[in-house]
Amino acid sequence: MQLSSINITAYQKTELMSEQIKHQTQAGKAYTSKRNDSSCATKDNKICILAFDLQQCLLTPNLGSSVVFYKRQLWTYNPTVHNIISSTASLLKVKLDGLMMLALI
Repeated sequence: MQLSSINITAYQKTELMSEQIKHQTQAGKAYTSKRNDSSCATKDNKICILAFDLQQCLLTPNLGSSVVFYKRQLWTYNPTVHNIISSTASLLKVKLDGLMMLALI
């Protein structure tokens, strides 16, 4: 449901606005924490700040059926690690040899 939807009640709009404010507050706290951690890491080279992310979703195997889109077990996630201080990123190599294994490239 979106705030711009015409068919929502005043109560629903209030709830959505409350959720949005809560989300923005949490995001602000996260950014402040990241900024503080980065500041500490630039002062002390013993501290390393890493961020983890999923770069992209890839279909495995590459099938054209729209049904496959909804079957999450057929998706391969491309995990990445980003060093905040040096601004370098590394991909985690995913090998599908029966078991999924991760190795830093």
